[in-house]
Amino acid sequence: MTTKRKPKSKPKQAKPTVNEVEFSIKAGTKATLTIEAGEEKDGEIPVRIRLQGKEQTSDSLSQLEVSKEVPENKNLIEKISQSPFIRKYSLPMWLFFGALFIYLITRLIGLSQFPIYFFVDEALQTQFAEDLVKNGFRDWNGVFLPPAFRNNEYFTLGMGVYMQVLPYLLFGKSAVVTRATSAIISVIAAISVGLILRDAVKTKYWWTGVLFLSITPTWFLHSRTAWEMTEFTAFYAGALWAYTFYRIKSPNYLYLSIVFSALAFYTYSPGQVLVPFTAFALFIFDLKYHWQNRRTVLFGSLLLAVLTIQYFRFRALDPDNAIAHLHNLGSYLFADISVWEKVKIYFSQYFYGLSPWYWFTTEENTIQRHIMKDYGHIMIWTLPFALFGLIET
Repeated sequence: MTTKRKPKSKPKQAKPTVNEVEFSIKAGTKATLTIEAGEEKDGEIPVRIRLQGKEQTSDSLSQLEVSKEVPENKNLIEKISQSPFIRKYSLPMWLFFGALFIYLITRLIGLSQFPIYFFVDEALQTQFAEDLVKNGFRDWNGVFLPPAFRNNEYFTLGMGVYMQVLPYLLFGKSAVVTRATSAIISVIAAISVGLILRDAVKTKYWWTGVLFLSITPTWFLHSRTAWEMTEFTAFYAGALWAYTFYRIKSPNYLYLSIVFSALAFYTYSPGQVLVPFTAFALFIFDLKYHWQNRRTVLFGSLLLAVLTIQYFRFRALDPDNAIAHLHNLGSYLFADISVWEKVKIYFSQYFYGLSPWYWFTTEENTIQRHIMKDYGHIMIWTLPFALFGLIET
């Protein structure tokens, strides 16, 4: 006698159910909602929901819908603010980006209308760039990648010319393109100011430094021109920022500081004095730190040696350039006066350049194309804040 085995019936799959609990609390009540998942049993996972609040009871719990979807009634601003891209940066960082945007558009709008002049030294930047491209990157004497370009009776360093080559190739030759190139480079100064205030000075509202720089009269004027001093200032500020990060962040920032310093050195003639002087002072003041990072300093020195090749080429092409340039400018260093008189002139001009009168008042003896009408280099109403800052430091 054989017995037939009954086929095993497939276990019935439990239909998914949605457990909902709806609850309400009074306005201003602080409550804690705890959801605990227990161990799986018979294919189900028990869930315990506990609401802890001062004025809540279990009777007020009736329904809670468990959902991972964003509520439909959530407004657009909340959705945007909670997006991963927005949450990637803090509010001060977004304010910094906004300040940079304001800085840039206030440099680029109406470049052909203000300043009202387009000076010959501005035009020469793109004109030299055009000649350089047409001559196969050689100057009139056949020198390949010339370190300097002849401006009337003397040579001028040519980093500003090389900065204009790509814009000229892309957009042609115009006052707007020439000035816009310099204005975009000036953003380096704005970024450097903000980051130094944030990481070195530790200012709470560090991003406002960009806005202050934007409305500073002398910088508003010059950052809308193609003067070499604009690009020099941007590169010099970048060098100081990178050096600051070398001291407080990572030794590797030294390389970036050297590159920015070289760009500043080759952009503007006074940079041949200011950049080496700054480098020497920082080397002496931070000698102990340099020794602790001597491997980085060694490789930085090699990078510096490579970057000075163009300078020695420049000196070989025109060894008397510096003296001739000072003669053409009528420098007091070559005036027929005593050494003592030259020393007095030097210190009087040095301390006058550091005085509030120079920076905050309108001077009649200042070259008019370098100032805005009825403004000093810096707004007079900011003088009390500057003095307070000096006292606090």
